Amino acid sequence: MNFSPRFTPTHAIEDLTLVRGKVRLALEEAKMTKVSTVRAKDHFSEIIHRAEKKKESVILTRGGKGVAAVVPLDLLAYVEELEDQLDLREAKRAEAEARKKGEKPIPWDKARKMLKR
Repeated sequence: MNFSPRFTPTHAIEDLTLVRGKVRLALEEAKMTKVSTVRAKDHFSEIIHRAEKKKESVILTRGGKGVAAVVPLDLLAYVEELEDQLDLREAKRAEAEARKKGEKPIPWDKARKMLKR
């Protein structure tokens, strides 16, 4: 895939894939710190500092498994922009397919009413 996002995170990105319309981003493991949720309660300000100042992602774990993450805001913005680009690409593809089949676009007011049902 060819993306040109406005944001470039400071993290090293190992892999970026699209799975069922969702972006999956694999970050360089060395940049990731894992902290149990129990420990995170006592060190929350330190975890925020790591994300904000050191641009480090922290994975929160429960029972040894990752359950959430605290990430730098620029990384979140990057992923959200990638998802927006994927949504736009999918919308353009669907529109082209509909035109190819001779289908007429549905006006937004009508589509909104159909969605409320």
